Amino acid sequence: MRIGILTFHTAHNYGAVLQCYALQEYLRSCGHEVEVIDYRLSVIQRDYRVFYWKRFISVRPLWMLKKIGRECRLMSARRQRYHAFEAFIQGRLRLTPLSSIMDRPFDRIVIGSDQVWNTSLTNGFSAYYWGAFPHPSVTGIVSYAASMQDSWPAEQDETISRLLQNFTAISVREQTLVPRLSVLASGRTVVAVADPTLLLSREQWDSIAVRPPIDAPYLLLYQVETHPNSLSIAKSVASDLGLKLVCLSVRLENENSRETLSTSPELFVGLFKYASFVVCSSFHGTVFSLIYNVPFYTIRMNKGKDNRVRSLLDQLGLQERFISNYVSGMVHELKTSQAISLHETPLLRTSFDYLSSVLK
Repeated sequence: MRIGILTFHTAHNYGAVLQCYALQEYLRSCGHEVEVIDYRLSVIQRDYRVFYWKRFISVRPLWMLKKIGRECRLMSARRQRYHAFEAFIQGRLRLTPLSSIMDRPFDRIVIGSDQVWNTSLTNGFSAYYWGAFPHPSVTGIVSYAASMQDSWPAEQDETISRLLQNFTAISVREQTLVPRLSVLASGRTVVAVADPTLLLSREQWDSIAVRPPIDAPYLLLYQVETHPNSLSIAKSVASDLGLKLVCLSVRLENENSRETLSTSPELFVGLFKYASFVVCSSFHGTVFSLIYNVPFYTIRMNKGKDNRVRSLLDQLGLQERFISNYVSGMVHELKTSQAISLHETPLLRTSFDYLSSVLK
């Protein structure tokens, strides 16, 4: 079967590119011909440009001078990280132009994963992520682990209900989305499935993992959005465990260690593989901690995005890993657990069964 994927594959965000790679590779391992449709939404890409004028601007002259100085210092690192992402996107994703939807019809187009239905990220309802685009009648549109904000205005329900009719099968990443979307889908089945990064085995991730240039046992602090307590929590846990603190943030202006400034997606995987402990404020930080069975804490963000982590940890019985604050010594009370066999969990079995049923 020939399958196209529509997702946030060009965002220079580790979770975004790795979930796309994971779905591509899992479907290829099932014997399908798989390509990533090279649809680029400017609102998703703009923040990741090497030069973006908003990083230099402030209404306060002194702050503007500070921002200009900061950006000049970071420019080399921005360029290196940008090219690391582009090398991954161009080298590891099997891209095909948007025109191939009509020129070389797919049997199925899979929309997702990631927050492709989050209208605050896509600046409204994006036709391509909701299946509202011209395509041959032979092409079936399905969603896989599509995600959206935890809540949305009731006035959007009618539009969402109409757009869901474009899909022959619907799955989402968070169990919390299932009840409301099931109603909006007019009683059609909505299934909660795993993020694509969980579809690949640890050994499959090992095939691209790069060992970090760090010469001591370390705690990795990984952030997409910063939390005011994240750095202090990471420092306290690292101190309690006698570990070196290594920081990686998607945004270079936030906490980053010297070793992580030009981190590629491959090195990102390696940073989790070789970490002794992880503190993160990110869904995919939680996922890669689980894949590599690294003990971790995930910090509650309380910004309408916690359901993604809560849903996953609830299914695995790891609610104690989801914290708002930290008291020195608390890490020593963290329950030790056997390595989690993710592929034997009901969530993964449901995910494999769903893909098998909609792609035949």
